[in-house]
Amino acid sequence: MNKKSLFFTGIGIVAVLIGWWLLSPLFIDKQVNEPLPGSANASGEHGEMMDDKEDMGSDEEAMKDDMEETMEGEDKEGMSEKEEMSDDASEEAMNKDKEMSNESYAGTFVEVDNEHNISGNAFTVTADGKMYIRFEQFSVTNGPDLKVYLTKEGQPTSEGIDLGKLKGNQGDQNYEIPEGVDLSEYNKVVVWCRAFDVDFGYAMLEKQ
Repeated sequence: MNKKSLFFTGIGIVAVLIGWWLLSPLFIDKQVNEPLPGSANASGEHGEMMDDKEDMGSDEEAMKDDMEETMEGEDKEGMSEKEEMSDDASEEAMNKDKEMSNESYAGTFVEVDNEHNISGNAFTVTADGKMYIRFEQFSVTNGPDLKVYLTKEGQPTSEGIDLGKLKGNQGDQNYEIPEGVDLSEYNKVVVWCRAFDVDFGYAMLEKQ
């Protein structure tokens, strides 16, 4: 095979790969089912990971015993201060959750055209001092390079706040909202195809 044939073969392979990346999501659905942030299920998954770490073997248990013996000589007053700091941090997080939960937002996804179907609900959830946008009963036409954005009214989606890659085109999912974002201003959550700069659908968030 000469160089010219190799060149065109390479172009053909690249074209096939690009075509597959662009078109395959139209025929493949990705289902997700994330628990509510801070829910028992989320805590349970974390607990299972911790249990796995605790089963590392007797050598680590022996090391732990040695560490506990050395800690007996530490200043109790210093330990008490650390506990107080931990309690203060937990209380601060709880107060922040309560304050943030007083400003909840919700909306329903609507379509922007006849080519892209979308449905479901979006609403805010607070947990551990953070705020999330949660999608439930969510479904959207799949596509390449789909992202979730928060935008102001009339703002181009690409200039909004990027919440990350769409986790799945079907199912319940959560997206953390960066600290300091004012949802009375950024009140539109958009599913956006970055590859073609096309909105697949959006939900207007209204204060509840």
